[in-house]
Amino acid sequence: MKYFTKFTTIALLSVLFSTIAYAGPAEEMKSTISSITSVLASNKKPGDKKKELSKIYYDSFDVRLLSQRTLRNLWKTKLNAKQQDSFADKFGKFILVYYLSRMENYNNNKIEYNGETMKGKEAAIVHTLVEYNGKMGKVDYLVRNRGGKWLVYDVEIEGIMLSTTYRQQFAEVLAAQGYDALSKELDTLIKKYTK
Repeated sequence: MKYFTKFTTIALLSVLFSTIAYAGPAEEMKSTISSITSVLASNKKPGDKKKELSKIYYDSFDVRLLSQRTLRNLWKTKLNAKQQDSFADKFGKFILVYYLSRMENYNNNKIEYNGETMKGKEAAIVHTLVEYNGKMGKVDYLVRNRGGKWLVYDVEIEGIMLSTTYRQQFAEVLAAQGYDALSKELDTLIKKYTK
């Protein structure tokens, strides 16, 4: 799990914050990664880096769809509309602050692009290999076209989906204590990783 966490950090810092325009998922992701890695490798203050990356993250990541995939059927059976909005907001913020808190793990890691697999006209999987500790690991980015813009809604790293990482933990809290308890747990996680 420790390896997965570190590897996930490198992968997500490299591409999670990508703004993907209509020109094609893989082509646009490659172009955007270049600008993102420039920010990560720059001499800018950490606070300035986080501010830039945060803006790009919210412009390019479909947090609501990731939230739905994370909770699966519990999204509809356990949460009302207001709670769904709240969970998507807090879960999205937690993902952001968690990976921003690990910016120092980025070390100009090599990234190889292996094209894309279209899933109809509105969805695709962008295939990459990302270097960590001298080894290349498979990272697939699931993207969906929203209004002419490709948004990342999940990431699969060495066969493990980001959406499944917290699924059991969140499901157990919802089942035993309800949404208020889950909301407080997310607040605690956000506070823990906000630097």
